Amino acid sequence: MTAADHLERELADWFHATAAPALPYYTDDIVRQATLVRQPRRWPFLERWLPMTETLLQPVRLSSPVPWRSIALLALLALAMVAGFALLAGTRPAPPAPFGLANNGLVAYAEAGDIFTVDPETGTRRQITTGLDEDVSPRWSPDGSRIAFRRGLAATRVVIVDADGGNPVTSADLLVETDDDGFEWVPDGSAVVVTGRPVGPNQFERTGRINLVDATDGSVRSIGPAYLGFEFAWRPPDGRQLLYVGAGATGPALLLYAVDTGQVEEVPVTLPDGQNDIRLAGWTADGTHLAYLVAPQGSSSVATRVVDLATGAFVDVPVAYGHLSNDGTRVAGLLGDFGGPPCVASVSGGECRLIGTPDQGYAGTHHAGLFWSPDDRWVVSRPSPGSAEAVLLDPDGSTVDQPAWLADGAESWQRVP
Repeated sequence: MTAADHLERELADWFHATAAPALPYYTDDIVRQATLVRQPRRWPFLERWLPMTETLLQPVRLSSPVPWRSIALLALLALAMVAGFALLAGTRPAPPAPFGLANNGLVAYAEAGDIFTVDPETGTRRQITTGLDEDVSPRWSPDGSRIAFRRGLAATRVVIVDADGGNPVTSADLLVETDDDGFEWVPDGSAVVVTGRPVGPNQFERTGRINLVDATDGSVRSIGPAYLGFEFAWRPPDGRQLLYVGAGATGPALLLYAVDTGQVEEVPVTLPDGQNDIRLAGWTADGTHLAYLVAPQGSSSVATRVVDLATGAFVDVPVAYGHLSNDGTRVAGLLGDFGGPPCVASVSGGECRLIGTPDQGYAGTHHAGLFWSPDDRWVVSRPSPGSAEAVLLDPDGSTVDQPAWLADGAESWQRVP
């Protein structure tokens, strides 16, 4: 036997010994340590309940999926809403301007201490106020969205409500010696102008006041010099100047109050000899001409004077206690003086054409007793001051069959687009 044969036999014995199964020397330690740890129960393992093919094939999600389809639908819905609002804003008519012509809406009136509206087209009536308070003298706002009225007779608060009677705003002060002729809206609708004095230490002062009642919170503030009576006239086209009769440098005068600055200027007007009062008929639509009453003492030829403020030139129109139309081209009033029939004339002068009978005229001292419809199609006359009685007149002179909707009265006509 060679040395190579011995080496081959020794290698074969070593491989055989190494490949034989045998326990490692530390086997006893492993078993002893494992017996100290409690084995988990079988029910928490998912494989106990579901086949392994189901659990192993499910993808592992590290976060929630993004709901792209829902996001897309919400985005489309938002775009549709924006487009709808834009279309609605584009198609909704803008409110009418405070001056000039407008369309006719509802008519407001007071009856039995409450405020009502009536639709002249359908005759439908709606009660705006209820309760025991005495509500009188409704006035539509220039944009036709709200109604102001006086609550109480001897002492008054101004109340402002929406067209349906909602969202009332009541003046903070109680006023005495208020007057229908001195009660109307500021053209921009931000406040209501009312004459009278707040109840308190100054309520018995001899001169009156012009008060602004804020349409939002009801706060009251007085403006301008002393007010001596009669109606107001806001100057077109912006409505930022108020014309009224007040205490001038030498006596009663026409005063022009600037709302933005608080400045007051006296307007030079020409009055006939002996006239001791001034009554306003209004402004032309462009604010360049002013109309007021001329009534020589002892004369029966009362007229409306239309003055160009830039030049001082004027024309006397044969209409007593006149009211300018919304377009500023005509004057409606009485022919002659008290007790005369209603008539209409051009602001440029000429004949005053009869539009009714003497019993359809109004008391000239009650300025609120006559007004034009917003479209100038009609003239409403209230022959008896303070009563609900009213008649509808055609300014072109045609005879009018009195409509049923007028039966309970008419005091203010809503302006609509």
